[in-house]
Amino acid sequence: MKTIRAYASHIISPYHSAGILSFLGHFAQPSKHVAATIYIESGGWRKNLLAEKLMHGNHYSAEFRNDSLTFGLADLLKAVYALLFTRNQVAPECLVIGHSRVNLKLIAGLFAKGLLTLKSRIATVVIDEGIGTYAGFSYRYQAFCRENKPGIPAKLLYCLIYPTNQHILKSRYLIDYDWRLIHRETFGKLSLNNTAISCYRDTFRKDNSPGMAESDSPDILLITQPLVELGLVTLSSYQDILSRLGNTARAAGLSVMVKSHPAEEQAIYGEYGFKVLESSGTAESIISQLQPRLVLGFSSTALINSSIMFQVKSHSILKLLPGSAELRKQLFKDTHVRRIYTEYVHIITGWPELEDILAGLTDNAPGPDELEQAM
Repeated sequence: MKTIRAYASHIISPYHSAGILSFLGHFAQPSKHVAATIYIESGGWRKNLLAEKLMHGNHYSAEFRNDSLTFGLADLLKAVYALLFTRNQVAPECLVIGHSRVNLKLIAGLFAKGLLTLKSRIATVVIDEGIGTYAGFSYRYQAFCRENKPGIPAKLLYCLIYPTNQHILKSRYLIDYDWRLIHRETFGKLSLNNTAISCYRDTFRKDNSPGMAESDSPDILLITQPLVELGLVTLSSYQDILSRLGNTARAAGLSVMVKSHPAEEQAIYGEYGFKVLESSGTAESIISQLQPRLVLGFSSTALINSSIMFQVKSHSILKLLPGSAELRKQLFKDTHVRRIYTEYVHIITGWPELEDILAGLTDNAPGPDELEQAM
């Protein structure tokens, strides 16, 4: 049996992990086993969202390691050479995986470790990063500053390397296996990568994270983000929307389950009668396995995936959040992000609209058999 090495780096979230595993499951075959090494990191969070572990799937293995890669200028030049001249999609010896764009830093790091030579046949794989995959300069620059709190030199460096990172390394010419879920075509048209979507969906369905099997299907799944922790909204504003949402749901006789972000303080949700799902699984796994009747959130990527993967209508309540005008401006100022959200997510504009949706939920919701067929 032929063994192909695979490497991924700058892997931060369970969503990144799911993307890698979905691709490995698709690529590996009985005749070619894939042995993957996945370098995880915190990505600016206080702690790693992923743990070191060894996983086995059909014809592949994946080792998650909390390790960093360093490289010098000579290694970077070798990486450029390999990217341009030694790629081989048909018979690769090594898969180099990155999210959003080709992982040039990883290639350089592998040269520094002696894991690649100038004769190595590599193939590049790009998985989905989330909504940031499709964003332009303004959105990504603000996210970079928010997550890293860089000084002026780091900001200047970011601006200098941005054209390479976000244009050249996203070129389809340099990507051998494009595992991003949505493609931007000419004239702003959007198309879905149905092969990748199907494999992502299968991966989420197989997620056996603790807490998933023990939970009942909720009426409403609320997907939250660390908006307070990141300083994007005030605590009092966030408490206001949770209080009103809780009252509105109870008035409609509906239960609310919260899928919180790992970087959030979960205690706040219990104060408003919400059940917090004690699971490290992704929001997509929960949607797939628990089949909520309604999905609500703010600006999470999972709102988009709810629609394109599971045909479960998702709604953004970001406009209902007091003090979120600046956050909405940051999000929807980017034309690519705005186009994707308006295409796949319903944006609720006021409380009366949400109340009408909840009031009609029982009559209009599909039954379990219908939902299973749709998924």
